Amino acid sequence: MLIALLVFARYIPPEEFGIYALLQTLVAWTSYASGGRFDSAIAVAERASHARVLLQVAAALNMLFFMAGAALVYAGWIGLVPNGWLLDGWLAALPIMALVNGCNLIWEAWVTRLGQYRTLALSRGLRGVLIAAFQLALLWARGDGVAALVLGHALGSLAALVLATRIDRGPFDALCRDVVPARWRIVMRRYSQFPRYNILHGLASASQEPLALLMLRSVAGPAAVGHYGFVLRVVAAPLSFASQAVAPVLLRRIAATADPEQRQAILREVMRVLGAIGVVPLGVLLVAGPELFTFAFSDRWVEAGRYAQAYAPFLVLSFIASPLGVVPQATGRLRGAFGISVAGNVLFITVLFAGLTVSGEVTTALLWISIAFAIYFPVYFRWLYTTCIRRGEQ
Repeated sequence: MLIALLVFARYIPPEEFGIYALLQTLVAWTSYASGGRFDSAIAVAERASHARVLLQVAAALNMLFFMAGAALVYAGWIGLVPNGWLLDGWLAALPIMALVNGCNLIWEAWVTRLGQYRTLALSRGLRGVLIAAFQLALLWARGDGVAALVLGHALGSLAALVLATRIDRGPFDALCRDVVPARWRIVMRRYSQFPRYNILHGLASASQEPLALLMLRSVAGPAAVGHYGFVLRVVAAPLSFASQAVAPVLLRRIAATADPEQRQAILREVMRVLGAIGVVPLGVLLVAGPELFTFAFSDRWVEAGRYAQAYAPFLVLSFIASPLGVVPQATGRLRGAFGISVAGNVLFITVLFAGLTVSGEVTTALLWISIAFAIYFPVYFRWLYTTCIRRGEQ
């Protein structure tokens, strides 16, 4: 994957990379709610029969979401919704990419329930490799940077999903076994707190990056979107991969015990390990972010290095906080998590807007975000450790 980035940096300009970055954030945003967030309940369902029904419900909703999204996007494609200015026509790839991503989320939730963390890590790693391989192959065959990035991502994700079902057919078998729609309503009502709070929570969180990219495009231009998206791919994506590996393990460990002190001990251990991992990239980026990006990716991306330098504290704190988001799911504190998350999203967009408006510099705006969230995240961590870790509200 790093090799692919080294190649992309030399053949794809920031303006074209920005289109791909914006599409990626929209895929994450739409696919998060495509299963009604019943997929997030699979791992902690009280019974195996409940988990099987939740998987069927999530898969059905994912398909309905795809059909509705496709109808809206392709209506826009024929002129009802202007989208050419936004993604140069590549918005048409959004529905199928969101569908595949939603299916991957459902499969991962089932594997997490079974505690097959090695299989989960292997699947995620394989997905990243396949996406990079398809993108490089298409770049070599067609020479079109945006087409290679978008189509390669779609094809790589689909190939990874097919291979995942070959590795573990459990979700597919559960999907086809004892399909009784009459039971769906009963189980959906029992786990209604997940869509009630998780959808709004997730959409609010996932909307942060698309709004940020659109704001950057309006104020600083397409190149700024590309530089910002490149930073997310180079720095945030590897950190996210590591934190995602921690999340399912943490979810199962927290859900498996009702003792507050033991839960707090688990949380301290995870935060200590993540902090030790994150301090290395933080130090490197703070000391030599622009120089590192110039050396690794050419002079074209020196501005991305400046972005990474200013944004590094926020990225590392987000790396620590990201897997901890499963704690409210395990303890039932979804309402409180929703409120805190919305506050964080509002803070992010407000500070970014203020920084861009006052200074006109993306680097300054990102630095302001790092400073603001150096205050926000400790408050969030304290809430998790004290309030959230206690007996959950059902």
